Amino acid sequence: GGAQVRLPDPDRIAGYAASSLRMRRATLHDVLEIRRLIEPTAVAKLARARDPDVVARLAQIAVAQRYAKEDRARNQRHELEFRRVLLESCDSEPLRLFGLVLDELINDQWAKIPDRLTTDRSVVAERERAADAKLRVVDLISEGKADEAEDAWTEYLKNVEVNILKSFNIFQF
Repeated sequence: GGAQVRLPDPDRIAGYAASSLRMRRATLHDVLEIRRLIEPTAVAKLARARDPDVVARLAQIAVAQRYAKEDRARNQRHELEFRRVLLESCDSEPLRLFGLVLDELINDQWAKIPDRLTTDRSVVAERERAADAKLRVVDLISEGKADEAEDAWTEYLKNVEVNILKSFNIFQF
């Protein structure tokens, strides 16, 4: 019985890393750029694995997000849950950890968005398109089309960046 070494908590590590990036004045553009670098790789890994349980879970979340298009808080929870399942299921601890860091920073930004900007009809329509894009990626994952799934997710992330930066004009953490 002596002292036992415990593994560091990934959520705590992510919190420290996110704090460091905030202090170094990382921008939303920086964070979205990193998403475009790591998440498509996770999507391709999932498509190669073709795990039916993961596919079913991602599809369930995307459908729930589509139905929550008019509820900002629920929609955002589904958005974050989709990303978390995507990154946790790709069998890569580094991708998962980087995703946790990005979640910390992205959550900061969502809290800054005025409610009046999140109920506009064009925003609601964009949420619906985003959920449909996720369902398309899930279909490609289930078919094992890694390159197509990766490209579709990259395109989705580009659209996310354009819409966030254009609509909300939020740049600094």
